[in-house]
Amino acid sequence: MARDKMDLTGQQYGRLTVLSEAPKKGTRRYWTCQCECGTIKNVQQAHLRNGSISSCGCKLREYEDLTGRRFGKLTVIKEGKYVTKEVKNKFKSNPYQNFITERYWVCQCDCGNITEVLSYILTNEGTKSCGCLTVEIGTKNIMKFMSENKKIKYLVGKRFGYYEITWYTDYKNPIRKLCKCVLCGDEKLLTITSLSKKPKCRRKGHHKRLPKDIDLVGLTFNHLTVIKKSEDKNGKNYWLCKCSCGNEKHVRQDHLIQERTKSCGCLRNVKKPKIDLRGKRFGRLIAVSPTSERKHGHVVWLCECDCGNNEHYVESVYLTSGQTKSCGCLKQSMDYINLREKLEDQRVEGVNTSLLKANMRSDNKSGVKGVYYHKKTGKWYAQLVVKGKTYRSSTSKNKEDAIRARKELEEKYHKPYLEAKQNDDA
Repeated sequence: MARDKMDLTGQQYGRLTVLSEAPKKGTRRYWTCQCECGTIKNVQQAHLRNGSISSCGCKLREYEDLTGRRFGKLTVIKEGKYVTKEVKNKFKSNPYQNFITERYWVCQCDCGNITEVLSYILTNEGTKSCGCLTVEIGTKNIMKFMSENKKIKYLVGKRFGYYEITWYTDYKNPIRKLCKCVLCGDEKLLTITSLSKKPKCRRKGHHKRLPKDIDLVGLTFNHLTVIKKSEDKNGKNYWLCKCSCGNEKHVRQDHLIQERTKSCGCLRNVKKPKIDLRGKRFGRLIAVSPTSERKHGHVVWLCECDCGNNEHYVESVYLTSGQTKSCGCLKQSMDYINLREKLEDQRVEGVNTSLLKANMRSDNKSGVKGVYYHKKTGKWYAQLVVKGKTYRSSTSKNKEDAIRARKELEEKYHKPYLEAKQNDDA
């Protein structure tokens, strides 16, 4: 049964009064409406009924003029931009589209900054400054908290490694702090524990984002502490640094930051402490004594294996890292065990099913597995072996008869084992 068309003539929707039906656009119905301001406009029927359009547009243009008014530290100077947004109503069974207009106002703060603020945020006192008020209140709260808790130091402005503390995220729980890399400007939240370790900036391309007028004085790079700027050489920046041993050295800026130069050269003379592995066990190996041989800069140790091999030489790095655990016997035993387990999985009643499906041998001259030609008799025959027993067909002058006999033997002797294996896997 056809549904009767809805007639909206004469009905009122907000400021709009329906005059007559307008031409359709596609499958959508439109109505000619007159606004209270006198404007005639064609409006879609769905927008009239759900209330998303209630005027010709004059309602959107009507707003309260806030010019000259004061909100906290902000004084409204002039009207700014306005943006129309499409918002989905989630509270209806049939969601429809609503359009809202967000108007901005250009405001000047008492501190001199210019900012743009949304109209409803101003009127509801959601914003009272350009952001400086938050800093002032936060600083007062932090200082008050620090005076009550003398154990916690006021660390804003202090440097730890590459990072300088710029702000506390929460004055009531000042554990995490907003820090800024003094070299590339990367901001990060860090705790006191991580700051005490003098962290380094791990940002990708960190050394490529350095400003030209960067100041490294006071920063420490490994064993070098920057004292002052020195003369440039070949277009490269150099800094005078003091090493932890007391010597001074001129170092290139990129070598400092990329840690290509870590000291004045004194680290080369520091010998690494020797590690004594004598008597320690590493898997099946026991380190006996070091030898005079060196491989790749590592000491070669004489080791004894549990299998009875008393002369096996291993580099110390392979012992300590766990890469070598035996003289080779462990790998052989594991390979044997793995092979036996794999073969046992393929067996059905003592028959290895993987051999039944094996490929034809490379020296086969007949072209068919299990089919042979007897030179003395000049005849063909087929055979197969199951559980050590050989089954042969009768000889024939035709090769096709031997191939047919081979398939019959496979059907009789191979198929039961293959089906049993397939059922076990399923």
